[in-house]
Amino acid sequence: MATLPDPEQIGLSLLRVFARFDIRPGQMLVFNSLHPGFLNDGGNAADYDAGIDWLETKGFLRREFPRGPYFLTDAGFATM
Repeated sequence: MATLPDPEQIGLSLLRVFARFDIRPGQMLVFNSLHPGFLNDGGNAADYDAGIDWLETKGFLRREFPRGPYFLTDAGFATM
């Protein structure tokens, strides 16, 4: 049986998208950039929200609305 990715693995995958766009602390990505980037990296749309929730809970990003924009924090940048 295949193992499902946990929210931390998903969140770290999302941070790689921030890194690819060269996002710095305080800068943001919109859903239309982050979500497709995650899917292009092999992410699953059903896992996306779990990864975003994990990043927000850890203080690695903050979001203005449920679908962004997503602002990278200092802690998120350090984790990239």
